[in-house]
Amino acid sequence: HFELIQYFATNYQDLTAPGVIVMDFVPEVDQVFPRNTVGEVFQQIESDLTQAAQLMGAEFNSLGEYTTVAEESKFYINPDVITAMRARVKLFEGNYTEAYTLANSLLQNENYGLSGYVELGSLYESDNLSAKELIFALSRRQGDNTITSLWSANGAGVNGSPFFEISNGLLNILPSSDVRRFIILNTDNEIVGLNSP
Repeated sequence: HFELIQYFATNYQDLTAPGVIVMDFVPEVDQVFPRNTVGEVFQQIESDLTQAAQLMGAEFNSLGEYTTVAEESKFYINPDVITAMRARVKLFEGNYTEAYTLANSLLQNENYGLSGYVELGSLYESDNLSAKELIFALSRRQGDNTITSLWSANGAGVNGSPFFEISNGLLNILPSSDVRRFIILNTDNEIVGLNSP
């Protein structure tokens, strides 16, 4: 429902605006339904997240943590992933206070926090499952790299054509100590109009 509403809602913060059809059952092929309001869709999303947290409760201890602390647990949905999803939904709703509270609860958790310069890079360059900023990861087998083709115009190789680029204007305001520069800049790239930080 959350993915659909991002495509079809005209205004996420107008709870009376048309959203998408809330479908929490399998309909008959000849059934037709009207669109639900944005408010009704967000209510269903919250209900789904609450139910998911309750259903996984048996796998977690009283503190809401995995009973096993293996790094591989980051490949599975856990209460922290649900908290992160809730924060994102609240941002779309315009409920910034609750979004902040939810996100901050993760940042204050000793298992999470913002990664430093080197640690952030290791999230992209290696399988660093112990990185502080990582809450959830997709498991990929070696050689299963077709996922990268989702973000590339002509192929998943080194010479692919990325859709996503940062403007020089934004790049110029990032100080040299900003960890985002580690991801953005590549010494093989020619960057035109770059101011020295």
